[in-house]
Amino acid sequence: MIEELSTLLQGKQTTIKNCNYFSAEAYIRPFLERMEALHAQINCLAKAPEQLSITNGQPDFVYNKVHIQAVLPPEFYEHDHWRAVMGMCYGLDCKVPIAKFYIADINPSGLITSFSPEALKVQKIESDTSLDYSVIQPLFTVPNINGNMLDQLKNVFLSREELQEKLGSWIDYAIEGSFTNEGGKIKIPTSMPIDVYKAITKNKDSEFYVPSTEQVSLYQIYMAFLDIICKDDKDIINRFEKTILINRLLQLQ
Repeated sequence: MIEELSTLLQGKQTTIKNCNYFSAEAYIRPFLERMEALHAQINCLAKAPEQLSITNGQPDFVYNKVHIQAVLPPEFYEHDHWRAVMGMCYGLDCKVPIAKFYIADINPSGLITSFSPEALKVQKIESDTSLDYSVIQPLFTVPNINGNMLDQLKNVFLSREELQEKLGSWIDYAIEGSFTNEGGKIKIPTSMPIDVYKAITKNKDSEFYVPSTEQVSLYQIYMAFLDIICKDDKDIINRFEKTILINRLLQLQ
């Protein structure tokens, strides 16, 4: 996994299924310029190529899946250590090559949350065609209800028995629920609810573990789900949609 922006910007252009795609810098630079003007802190993730081609004896690094996060200054928005983040993702080697822009909240651990599906804009990436960056500015006008929702979660508690009862419905939603956009259908793995349940009730080394004598807040459960999404290095471009799916799984929207 590539996390250095300077390394990512060296990514070369590529051709996939007779479609020509620009270099990483060509896609990312217009986004960076807009975010740097806002004094945002830039974080990046990119999947390293599994195979390399060689040109003039030098390897050609192509990054087909990229996720950039621009964490906005606290004066823009801050709520209980959560700050606003503008994100850009793209995938070139997907069934449908797509780019995404979103606005959400991010905490110091890198977990993102949003309770507004409309805070995501998705577009197909066409051969030899630049992205439409005009969708970024309207995202700033999406009402931010994230802080209020998170505060409400802290005041809802479940007993161990209630948690056990919820597990079945969570698994059912993981099997049946999905988020569909221009890139296709996105789902969460059926193992995720079980992993969250284990982290809270079984694994005493987990930061989310709660003793059986105590009730579990819905906020703790929500954070455990977000933590799994954040640490999934295999899927770095669908984190926003999976967060929305968790909201629906927990019947928060």
